[in-house]
Amino acid sequence: LGQEGKVPLKSAGLFFDLSEKVRKVLESYFHLDTPLYSSYSHLVCRSAVDEKQEGREDLSHPVHVDNCVLNSELKQCIKEPPAYTHRDYSAILYLNDDFEGGEFIFTELDAKTVTAEVHPRCGRVVGFGAGKENPHGVRAVTKGQRCAVALWFTLDPSHEEKERIQAQDMLKMFSTPVNEEFTLKKLSDPFESQPSSSKTDQVAADQKPEGEGSEQRLDSSAETKTKKPANQSKDRAKTKPASKSSGKTKAAATAEVQSQHLTKPAIKATSEQDSTSSVSPSSRDEL
Repeated sequence: LGQEGKVPLKSAGLFFDLSEKVRKVLESYFHLDTPLYSSYSHLVCRSAVDEKQEGREDLSHPVHVDNCVLNSELKQCIKEPPAYTHRDYSAILYLNDDFEGGEFIFTELDAKTVTAEVHPRCGRVVGFGAGKENPHGVRAVTKGQRCAVALWFTLDPSHEEKERIQAQDMLKMFSTPVNEEFTLKKLSDPFESQPSSSKTDQVAADQKPEGEGSEQRLDSSAETKTKKPANQSKDRAKTKPASKSSGKTKAAATAEVQSQHLTKPAIKATSEQDSTSSVSPSSRDEL
């Protein structure tokens, strides 16, 4: 979407960098000996309906498990397709908190007994294992809109998200030439400002003898004092070069440009209304 111009490159770059940071946090928190690979990333927003909200018990995202098919009646979770069996860890990053409802819940395998509840906060990350030990769901949003980035990770490099690899390559391709061109341009500026710099030094040199000879002038007679400045001003008028004011006086040649160009071809965004608790076929892809 960033490549197509549908999403600002800066925003797409931020999306990429934040999801990468979450991946590293999970690796550290769970003390993993092998690296995690991004399996899928998903931007999702849920909006409250305009109807009566009191007493709602339905869920925005029904209770499910990320890498197995949950049978809450039998309290079993079968790790086979259509479940995404290659997913090992999951995370959700909250992008806002100006809404009501939308709490993240963990349950037992019966999908009813709540074992933990997390209240969304902007910038908060919830990370957990993607297996049957963590059935989870989301309560209905009763006011406003809840936006979050859902992320899934795998220990199997063969299931790494291909679109993410392409996005990373394009990020390097678009950012490197721009940075180099900007740096070269800035490095050339000090050479252009040298003439005005030398003129400034020359003016300073003209003024310096005037200060150094001040003691001698104090010892001379009043007649000498009145004549000498006039002669000096005449000589200086003949020899002193015209000084030109310029904005380029030894300007520092360092500048930083943060070019966050991400062109993630397939950032998937979802915006839905919390009106029913029915399970959609894609509910397993949403936290």
